[in-house]
Amino acid sequence: MKAIVNTDRNWGIGYEGNLLQFIPADMKFFKETTIHNVVVMGRETFDSLPNREPLKDRINIVLSRKEEFHPEGITVCRNLEELFKTLRQYHTDSIYIIGGEKIYAQLLPYCSHALV
Repeated sequence: MKAIVNTDRNWGIGYEGNLLQFIPADMKFFKETTIHNVVVMGRETFDSLPNREPLKDRINIVLSRKEEFHPEGITVCRNLEELFKTLRQYHTDSIYIIGGEKIYAQLLPYCSHALV
């Protein structure tokens, strides 16, 4: 598993559900790196995606405890045990943790690499 993140000098990753900066080259790198792979995110990160739609051409997995949360086109895991069980079906090199802060905090210890 790998983490992929864009940070500022103070390791900030976002503010009020938005990226700190829109950097086209960074967005291109993110897309080229994660396309046709698995992306794991928290519900708040999913909610910040354009139109609350899954990232195209990726397997989208969202970690959320909210029972009423179950959008189409994504896999929802309610806890880490369920997440790890779900992730077993994918090669670890194809899994990217994409945020937010709480998800990074929980999953960084399981990542072999961080793309910062």
